[in-house]
Amino acid sequence: MQFGGIARAALVLALVVTPRRTLAQTAPAAATPRTSEEAPSPEVAEARRLFAAGRAAWERSEWSQALRAFEGAQRLAPRPAVRVDIANCLARLGLAAEALRQFEAFLDESVDATDDQRTAVEGEIARLRSQVGELQVIASPTGTPGLEVTVDGRVLSLSGPSHLAPGSHALEVQATGFLPEHRPFDIAAGQALVLDVTLRPDPAAAPSPAPAVAPAATPVASAAVTTTTASTAPAVPVPAAVATPPHPRGFVHRRAWIFAAAGTGAAVLGWTVLGAAALGANASFDGTARQLQRGDGDPGVLRAEGHDEAARARALALGSDVAMGVAFAGAVVTAVLWWRRDAAPAVGMTATVDGGRAGLVADGAF
Repeated sequence: MQFGGIARAALVLALVVTPRRTLAQTAPAAATPRTSEEAPSPEVAEARRLFAAGRAAWERSEWSQALRAFEGAQRLAPRPAVRVDIANCLARLGLAAEALRQFEAFLDESVDATDDQRTAVEGEIARLRSQVGELQVIASPTGTPGLEVTVDGRVLSLSGPSHLAPGSHALEVQATGFLPEHRPFDIAAGQALVLDVTLRPDPAAAPSPAPAVAPAATPVASAAVTTTTASTAPAVPVPAAVATPPHPRGFVHRRAWIFAAAGTGAAVLGWTVLGAAALGANASFDGTARQLQRGDGDPGVLRAEGHDEAARARALALGSDVAMGVAFAGAVVTAVLWWRRDAAPAVGMTATVDGGRAGLVADGAF
């Protein structure tokens, strides 16, 4: 006798034989044994025993005991049909969200279910959805290694909405290199809730900067370049010092000041434009979220639009912050250059001849 026959017969009797009763009100029924020349494996034999125990517990209205037996049978010999019995027990225990997940798993896994069976399960799913809330989490940045979303300690999938029992819950989002985000929230029966979570980088996980190399000291004192000659003649005095003309005073600083001022103005303009665009994108996201909560339009399309709008708003906000930083830095540099516009140093060169030694002396700051 095969376990598959028991599970399949239980599903058929639960969904077809008693159409006037809901799935949550239908007890598992015994299956007609099938003969087989081969003895069942130990796992299948134990699964059959647990399934029979679950059926007996169901008849006694012992929902918790029946649930444990059906779950044990499913672990040993997984069958899509057994999920219907598990869902029935969960619904009787008032665990609508868990029952809903089992019914949906049956539809995903059962490839040979009849149209009547699928229709009955879909009807029960529609009934249970009115008793639970629907949560969609949008976590950014997307594609981050180690990204994990949990609610009340249970891992959620980001590929679609998750069903939750009405009431208060705790959301946690964590990823490698980012600070974990904790957020309590409430959800009501029949409510579709969208939570947008943006993770912040963990400073402790950032790579250590390379040690700074101190620049070479700039000579300030006069430097002399001398050459020695073989002449023994007495020193010949040089009538006057020969000085090389320096660059026009303040020329380099004034030119740098002009470039710094122009760059600062461009950064301020970028800051303004990007900030306005970010506010507009955020307003669009809020509008889409309100539409989704009111049920205006296709939920799948609205979620996709909300995700795109949220990503666009974050990108524009980041660009606006960068432009703001550049603008402030440019303003500081421009002010410093303006203050030092007349402080360009001059360098002079003087030739000397003394006791057969000739040389050049440079005066100024390098």
